[in-house]
Amino acid sequence: MSPMRLANRVAQIPRPATLAINARVRAMQAAGADIVNLSVGEPDFPTPERICAAAQGAMNARQTRYTDVQGILPLREAVTARIQKDYGVSYAPDEVMVANGGKQCLYNVFQAVINPGDEVLIPAPYWLTYPPQVLLAGGVPIVVPTLQQEGFQIDVERLEAACTPRTRAIVINSPCNPTGVLLRREVLEPLAELICRRDLLLVTDDLYHRLVYGGRKFESVASLGPEVKARTVIIGGVSKAYAMTGWRIGYALGQKPLIAAMTNIQGQVTSNAASISQYAALEALTGAEGDAEVDAMVAEFSRRCDRMVELLEAIPGVRCVRPGGAFYTFPNVSGFYGRRTPKGRVIEGSIAMGEYLVEEVGLAGVPGIEFGNDDHIRFSYACSMALLEDGMARFHKALAALR
Repeated sequence: MSPMRLANRVAQIPRPATLAINARVRAMQAAGADIVNLSVGEPDFPTPERICAAAQGAMNARQTRYTDVQGILPLREAVTARIQKDYGVSYAPDEVMVANGGKQCLYNVFQAVINPGDEVLIPAPYWLTYPPQVLLAGGVPIVVPTLQQEGFQIDVERLEAACTPRTRAIVINSPCNPTGVLLRREVLEPLAELICRRDLLLVTDDLYHRLVYGGRKFESVASLGPEVKARTVIIGGVSKAYAMTGWRIGYALGQKPLIAAMTNIQGQVTSNAASISQYAALEALTGAEGDAEVDAMVAEFSRRCDRMVELLEAIPGVRCVRPGGAFYTFPNVSGFYGRRTPKGRVIEGSIAMGEYLVEEVGLAGVPGIEFGNDDHIRFSYACSMALLEDGMARFHKALAALR
């Protein structure tokens, strides 16, 4: 029997590292291994009971049929109200679409706007899904590094230097996965000017926009004027702020023709997002308790962040930019490269570091190379304080053992 022939694009698309690492850790734990898993990018809080009750109510009311591909109107109206409150920017319901998570929104955007050979600028470190999705659309991801010594803030001059006549879009993520960095206004303003002057599309992944702390404030490029708003598509969702990762509800806001094109694409791929999840998301966004629940979660993440950064900074040779949001740290461990483990293996980069941590001290993080920067490793503090402290103790022990 001849082997199955696959499309060439398949070879370009890696399996998402975070999912692969989490699956490996679960298998090791099921086999009895003692693993502290700090690789997971989802809140450890339960979905609020009121949201689960809303889903149950939707089922009891038999709201279980197909919906409009674009999403139920009450949910789209709730999204516009949330964005008006948080961003100070107005959108109409027909400028919103609901999808199966923020990831599908991103897929829809790239499929809608990229022609073969179009280039998309992606500041690094980046969420690992951006380059593969650009490739799937026939585009060319152009990685533009940001620097730790500059706080991983985007250098707009460096971005412009990477522009060519084929540049179609720029992707930003604030607060950022994996660094937790919040983009400052003094970066957003020249970025908006660049977008307008070169007539580019700005894809702004704001999935963590409500998880901001340390006295910082989230600001949106779309709020800087109608010209840049018209060239911006906002990606958001309920996964992170409402502990609803498994419910798979994301949303996108942008110009009506773009949203219509994205909806048309989704209609040929998945149709609507799950009806029950949409009604649950509606409750998440409109329920009276919502802000208090998010505030409580943010306060706890802030406390964990402070503790993790404190523990990381106490390890000789480790450097870390303090996060302004999300729930990740991205410590620089490159000073340990070239050293040997107690078993004699040379730590050649972040993949070797990640494997060493899992295999010899039972600590799971995500190698920085997956995010476009091999000098780092990502740890999540979406876990209990006890697990966080145990994980950092193992990290300290593992680094001290290198020779």
